Amino acid sequence: MIITFLALFNWTLWSALLVAMLYAWFTLFLGRSQNLKSGPALGLSLIGGGLLFLAAGGAVLYWLAQKESLTGLTVIALLLTGTITPLIKQAFQAVLTHRSRHVRSPRTSPAGPNSTPSLSW
Repeated sequence: MIITFLALFNWTLWSALLVAMLYAWFTLFLGRSQNLKSGPALGLSLIGGGLLFLAAGGAVLYWLAQKESLTGLTVIALLLTGTITPLIKQAFQAVLTHRSRHVRSPRTSPAGPNSTPSLSW
């Protein structure tokens, strides 16, 4: 039961990393990146290398799941968790930045922002 959970957990993390890598590759390929100091070719080659390592990790994960190695699946889970944690943190930071930029400012009274509002019933 634990091995099945670890295998499913690992495949979920591996799939999330694959989606993130493919998104980054397509973003660079389509030229939507804002800060290209060294050109898109370097980014595409680095992401391509990352995809090759991810494919190799998927093969190792498949082999460990077939072998039902508890130690191997645990190590892969720790490696994948350590890899995806910064991506999740960066995504949350981007969401918070986006929200803080698009929050509507509170309405101010015609007398100015520092005046106290009067209650008239």
